[in-house]
Amino acid sequence: GWIDKSLAIDPRCGRAWPVRAQLESWNPKADAEQQLEWTLKGAAYAPMSAPGHTILGWMGLGSTGSLVLATEAYREAMRVDPLFPGSYSGLADALRALGRPAEALQTIDRELAMEPDNREALRIRGYILRDM
Repeated sequence: GWIDKSLAIDPRCGRAWPVRAQLESWNPKADAEQQLEWTLKGAAYAPMSAPGHTILGWMGLGSTGSLVLATEAYREAMRVDPLFPGSYSGLADALRALGRPAEALQTIDRELAMEPDNREALRIRGYILRDM
């Protein structure tokens, strides 16, 4: 597909690496180390890509159990593009998992202010409220 074509043209394509990691996550036998490597490449090759940093948090760091590092990836995505809503969901869910529900609730409410009908954000908000 387009990912392989992009990487054949430019192996430093910062948008292709994180998407490759995300696709790998759907594989029942996903290789977590490979995902982490690909998402790190994406963040390194496209440091101003909020989606790249968000995928780094979701696929690379959060899936391998490093929630503290995942929160930093989400925060970097928010710094790069404060209007990219996916990073808020990821950060809120990681904060919830880290036992910080009050901070998680503030974060998810910021996303819902941007996208009030976002089902994923509403789902995460429900889990946060349950955990409070």
